[in-house]
Amino acid sequence: STGAGGKRNYLAMVMADLEEEGLKRLMRELPDKNFNRKQALGRGLRAQFAHWRFTLRAGFSLLMCGFGSKRALLEQFASEALTDGAVLVFNGYNPGVTARQVVCVAAGTLLQRSFKSSAAAEALEALQEAPAEAGRSLYVVLHNIDGPGLRNAPEQAMLSELAA
Repeated sequence: STGAGGKRNYLAMVMADLEEEGLKRLMRELPDKNFNRKQALGRGLRAQFAHWRFTLRAGFSLLMCGFGSKRALLEQFASEALTDGAVLVFNGYNPGVTARQVVCVAAGTLLQRSFKSSAAAEALEALQEAPAEAGRSLYVVLHNIDGPGLRNAPEQAMLSELAA
């Protein structure tokens, strides 16, 4: 007879054998218990796109937090509402993404010159000194602001300076 420990070990073995795509497929096949509530919440959030765009154009930043992924919502917002400028999307859950990289790519895109990651402070300074050009906007969408390469204090400080 297999006890609870045996069932857990078997489950661990099965889970270890599943590849990421297989796991994603299984997750998609699970019934959605709150489908109608999620749809209503999504409609309510999408109705705020114009307000979010106004907030960004007024010089403020947006921070989305809470349970569940906001990735699809933010990418829809970027593609539908942020059409007046360039949009850079970074996947912060990727351990290779750092604040230095985000800053240098943003500065390089906006200022049309390249910056090495080692020159992130210079890139920040160049962004701060660059004159605001009418009609030229750059939006940075950063998924998972506390991802592995972004969660220490210096990285968070650099992201704060970029947002300011």
